[in-house]
Amino acid sequence: MRIVLPVMVALLIAHSPVRLCAQIKLPAIISDNMVLQQNTKVALWGWASPGEVITITNNWNRKATTVTADISGKWLTHITTTKAGGPYKLSFKASNTIDVNNILLGEVWLASGQSNMEFFVGKTPNPSYTGIHNYDEIIKDAEHPAIRQIDVPNKVADTPQTDFKGVWKMCTAKTIDTFSAVAYFFAREVNKATGFPVGIINSTWGGTPAEAWTKKEVLQGDADFVPILERYKKALEVYPAENEKYRTALDKWRADTSKTKGAGPRGPMGPNHNHSPARLYNGMIVPVQPYTLKGFIWYQGESNADRAYQYRKLFPAMIANWRSDWKNDNCLFILCRYLRIAARTQK
Repeated sequence: MRIVLPVMVALLIAHSPVRLCAQIKLPAIISDNMVLQQNTKVALWGWASPGEVITITNNWNRKATTVTADISGKWLTHITTTKAGGPYKLSFKASNTIDVNNILLGEVWLASGQSNMEFFVGKTPNPSYTGIHNYDEIIKDAEHPAIRQIDVPNKVADTPQTDFKGVWKMCTAKTIDTFSAVAYFFAREVNKATGFPVGIINSTWGGTPAEAWTKKEVLQGDADFVPILERYKKALEVYPAENEKYRTALDKWRADTSKTKGAGPRGPMGPNHNHSPARLYNGMIVPVQPYTLKGFIWYQGESNADRAYQYRKLFPAMIANWRSDWKNDNCLFILCRYLRIAARTQK
């Protein structure tokens, strides 16, 4: 036992889920070129070894903040920002040091919704994404280093996600093509009117309904939204059979050599469908929280047009859901287009 016991202890330590020498890790959204909300307390968070003390310093007011990672290794704190300006730097120091450079203080907006917010400034191979009509004119005035965007990749998730892959990019002639067109023009107007730097968090997906962007508990907690979840449950039950029919139809469509074969068949609702209730919220909204915002800009509604009566209650519930998540009932929510839909009785 005197020989075996130390070996067993060593093995337990080697396979322990607690990383004794874990280094600081920051989420993608806290990175070079980011924009932080001015004149407020902004949230900063990340991961380190459990119990590790992280010291955060900045060079706009040169005040240091310390925070201790919890038992799971996560930490969250808030620091005070000053008026719009920059560039600035943040340093995170513990067992390692991470410097975040070229930070601007200004206004931060989360842009979300479906295709009308997703459409890019430039043209893409997707025939629906044709770019803006006056692209040649706009590209001549594309150098706006104070306007920055980070894209949240499309992701369907059954559980709330903690991070995503993305980088902040400054608006230049080389990057403007992949900026959300609506968000870019919104940011440009804000920047022109105020002189403030503007950061856009682009979390969009074409053709998506509001329930996909709403927390599951919110949908479960209202009798008017229960049909959404029941419809989804039934779709999952028949998905294997419906998916086989879809694949057969798709193969037949692909084999059709006629020039007028039309659009391909639509796939059935399944677990990874972008209409899945709450799953874009889990994959594309939760990872952004609790990044401090000025507000939200939203462009959506078409995918709920056949359930307009329900949408008049669902959409406000989604807004309240997001404001609650950010702990700010007064957070601005701007509709970039007010979709007028005649009220119907379908639910």
